[in-house]
Amino acid sequence: MKMTGNFWNSTTKNMQKSEYIMICKAPQRYGGLEVIAPIVSEIKKLIEVKAYLYFHKNSKCFVQFKKDKYLKRIVEKIFAKNINFFLFFKFTIIKHLLLNPKKKLIVFLPYEKTGTFEKLLSKKIDFINYPKTTSLKNLSIKSKITCLKMVGEKNNIGIPKFYASWMDNLKTKRRKKNLLIILPSVVENIFNQKDFENWLEDIFIVIKNSKSPVIVKPHPMQKKKEILILKKKALEFKISNMIVSYNHSSILFQNAKLVISLHSSLLLDSLYFKVPTIFFQSFTPLWLKVHKDKSCYLNLGAKYAKNRSELKKIFLSKEIKCKLKLKN
Repeated sequence: MKMTGNFWNSTTKNMQKSEYIMICKAPQRYGGLEVIAPIVSEIKKLIEVKAYLYFHKNSKCFVQFKKDKYLKRIVEKIFAKNINFFLFFKFTIIKHLLLNPKKKLIVFLPYEKTGTFEKLLSKKIDFINYPKTTSLKNLSIKSKITCLKMVGEKNNIGIPKFYASWMDNLKTKRRKKNLLIILPSVVENIFNQKDFENWLEDIFIVIKNSKSPVIVKPHPMQKKKEILILKKKALEFKISNMIVSYNHSSILFQNAKLVISLHSSLLLDSLYFKVPTIFFQSFTPLWLKVHKDKSCYLNLGAKYAKNRSELKKIFLSKEIKCKLKLKN
């Protein structure tokens, strides 16, 4: 998928008239790196520009980022001076402004409210909000600065992690041999520990006779306690060929012959790589209190199973046909 809408056409034409420096504030959520990095990569393909990525000193996102050596290597190629840190981001902006008085600055923020500081500097700096993570929700955010969106007509940028300039970095030789399970995050009053345990049990009961290697990809917010639950359940149901992998998801998808996942933006990735995909989830009352539309990933092309018996039926099918359905 390429950039969509008129936003990029007009923006890059204007940028070619000036010398620019881009200052990007890293998101708190790990998935946001696959929003801002592809955006910067695509812009750099069109014009010459220096870009800097800054993490907060105590960033959880950076801790997770360090674990993913594959993504880290790609991101470090895109940004100047590799990775930087800040304590107060406004000081970072002022520093670049003082060091580069003749250059135009673009500051990318992960969907943050702006105030007097940004207003005072708006003549010298373009402030732009970018989505904190890949999401197909039609977010309504009131802001005085440009807010990039993945859906809707205004400021539509498509899905950055599917830009050709980004995906070229992630291609590898395909070996369709693994059964890949994408673990969900456990959040009390939405999808709690009991829901997590039941979800795992249903999957393990269905796949226990499979001879394929089972690869489990933890969520970036996964707790050690939940990984222990996973291993305990695997032992209980005699899933002896299971490996927990923290490798980059794109590499795992390209080695998968089937994916099972709950509500997750990674369903998009699985379908993008044309892997047979099962969206397995029972929408509980707790879940529906927060997600009234069930899931924005529900009708994108994955086979949906709401219970164990439906999961088993799909899993045992001779062929699972899936096709990514996205509106441009």
